[in-house]
Amino acid sequence: MNGRLIDEQFDALDPAVAHRMKTGRGLSATDYFVVLRQWAALRERVHRTLADVDALLVPATMIPARPLASIDASVESYSDANVRYLRNTAVGNILALCAVVLPCGFTREGLPIGLMIYAKPLDEAMALRVARAYEQATDWHRRRPDLSWAR
Repeated sequence: MNGRLIDEQFDALDPAVAHRMKTGRGLSATDYFVVLRQWAALRERVHRTLADVDALLVPATMIPARPLASIDASVESYSDANVRYLRNTAVGNILALCAVVLPCGFTREGLPIGLMIYAKPLDEAMALRVARAYEQATDWHRRRPDLSWAR
């Protein structure tokens, strides 16, 4: 279905999405199933390793927020930012972890940064308990960035 859409309507698609979809065309069904098996094995190993861990606290993204104009400047700048912004969430998706993201500060430029709290698969209650405890111990969730520069 998507293959035909890419072949027949490529120019009508959002450029950033179309190029990502086009990249996926090179992955055979066999390769796809190999990756799925590798991910399943990785999930099993990680879940055993984290058996005694309630939560992992990690940066929400590997890079801080940037103004949208710099990201949307080109397909290349969007793709670069997209990979960097989704890296940590993609790991959680691959490992089947659940997560919640909370504000935890600002860059020197005043843009927000986030803290991601991962918990074991289907343990949303733990992720939310840790998030609630963090919010009670800090006031980051009450602070707002200075966006006067954006007007």
